[in-house]
Amino acid sequence: CRIPEYLTIWGTDVPNCLTDALPDCLYPGIDNRYGGDVRIYALAARLALELGDTTFAHALIERHILPDRIQDPSDPFYGQFGVSSTPPCDADARAVLEAVLTLCLEARAGH
Repeated sequence: CRIPEYLTIWGTDVPNCLTDALPDCLYPGIDNRYGGDVRIYALAARLALELGDTTFAHALIERHILPDRIQDPSDPFYGQFGVSSTPPCDADARAVLEAVLTLCLEARAGH
């Protein structure tokens, strides 16, 4: 499952400014994360939990949220979520908050 940051109204990727040079385009990795980011997967997982689909929520958490964090205890940003979309030596509060809230809700759901 891939949830990009932006899609067109037709469900396709927004044109890439580096290759398509269209007026309504986004720069991958700057304006548009084609692979999505942890906060988007966290929101999708929370929706799945709200709808009672704990299996899908757990899959999103395992594949896209947990791997996207700093796991080295000696790193000053240990535990930070959103590593793939956050500059080095920075912690995006939105990503951390969304991820932690989703993990808490999954734990409350008993998964």
